[in-house]
Amino acid sequence: MLFGVNEGWASVLGWSVPSFMTLIGLSWIAAVGLTGLQARRRGFTWGLVMDCALAGLIVGLILARAEHVVLHWDSFSTSLGEITDLRAGGLAWRGALAGGLGGVWLMVKLRGGNARTFLDSAALAVPLMVFGGWWACEANACGYGAEVANLADYPAAWVWEARGVYGMLAPRWRTQSIGMAAAVMIFAIVALMIWRGWGRGWRLTWAVTLTVLAMTTIGFIRGDLP
Repeated sequence: MLFGVNEGWASVLGWSVPSFMTLIGLSWIAAVGLTGLQARRRGFTWGLVMDCALAGLIVGLILARAEHVVLHWDSFSTSLGEITDLRAGGLAWRGALAGGLGGVWLMVKLRGGNARTFLDSAALAVPLMVFGGWWACEANACGYGAEVANLADYPAAWVWEARGVYGMLAPRWRTQSIGMAAAVMIFAIVALMIWRGWGRGWRLTWAVTLTVLAMTTIGFIRGDLP
């Protein structure tokens, strides 16, 4: 099998690697590729694209992890060594979004480019990274849904039996699948805007706004938030 995911591990060309960072990495590569194609059409170089991609990745990971640690400090205060261990998840979306876009903005400004125009080229990257994050959580039982009384009370696409942070199997909201579906819809909306030539200069704003609305709404049915 060239690629597969199973209970926290991914198989890539026969090698077993932690699935969380593997899936995040794959979504990042796809996001960089699409951003680069859009940025090149606006006169930016691939060198700037890669510099911005690395800056966004580093700052995004730092802030995403920092937010997660702060929100779950009761757990990390007794095991400080786990703060830098990302193999099984633990990235908060607000820190990831703010850090990723902030890192890109800073790099473009340092290189003397037009930050707003470049960031607008990254509109498709936002839902792609959101999809990758939820996919990684589905493989690692993070971002799981709150428990429901009975699966039969809800549409099958919304609920399932899944494990929580302590490994307990229970009927829950299918937050990971709902999150991935929301990301696909946001991606489709932004792609349509690009195809039709709509909202030039405002596509990132639309992508971020829709992402915040979707993630905030899903937050009400999550079972892993303090």
